[in-house]
Amino acid sequence: MNRKQYCLMVVLTLVAGLAGGVVSSQFLIGEPVFAQKMPQHQKVVEAEEFRLVDKDGNTRTALRVVTGAPMLLMISKDDKVALQIGLNPVNEWPLLVLRDKNERDRATLCLNANGKPSLYLLDENRKVRVTLGSTPLKVPGTGPITKRSVSTLVLFDEEGNVIWSAP
Repeated sequence: MNRKQYCLMVVLTLVAGLAGGVVSSQFLIGEPVFAQKMPQHQKVVEAEEFRLVDKDGNTRTALRVVTGAPMLLMISKDDKVALQIGLNPVNEWPLLVLRDKNERDRATLCLNANGKPSLYLLDENRKVRVTLGSTPLKVPGTGPITKRSVSTLVLFDEEGNVIWSAP
């Protein structure tokens, strides 16, 4: 092969490669592909209930609306509500309730209808045994109800009778 033939073959190879590339890109590539835009984070998420579950799928925490009031519930491994934080459905005052393994209320911290704080400790029969804070008390014998100040501590016996109070 002489020099003239060699140059002609190189030129024809380049032209054929260029033509083949143009034709194949028209038929084989199709539409260009672009990266999709990332969705914006939602600023509001709405649901009737949110649940936090453990690795076995058991609900351990729930945020839900109970009788029209928001509640955060902490749930034990045996599926019992042990702690409840939320608003009282009756008057929408803040409420915190600790429960035993049988889901009986044992301690309640709340605001009463006048917005005054109270702490109630209950026995296994759900009877109030101790109150700290503003609480109404029935005077034995006479029957009128007296309202105690926020700084009041009252102890009760099994029948609900006052056994000690201060002030």
